Amino acid sequence: MSELALQSDLGIERVGELQDALMPHLDDAEPLALGADEVTRVHTAGLQLLHAFVRERAARGGSTRV
Repeated sequence: MSELALQSDLGIERVGELQDALMPHLDDAEPLALGADEVTRVHTAGLQLLHAFVRERAARGGSTRV
């Protein structure tokens, strides 16, 4: 299982950075764990992006956990 540590700030101002970090893992066949231990701030936009990413990975046969 691969692991990707999420950045501490998932506010709307950082959604582009979050997307840049997630996209290389979209087609990974290996399960992916998103580490949220360091997250201290979240906006709806960050949650929406995470949801869309997990949903799209599932549609492509990928497994993702947080």
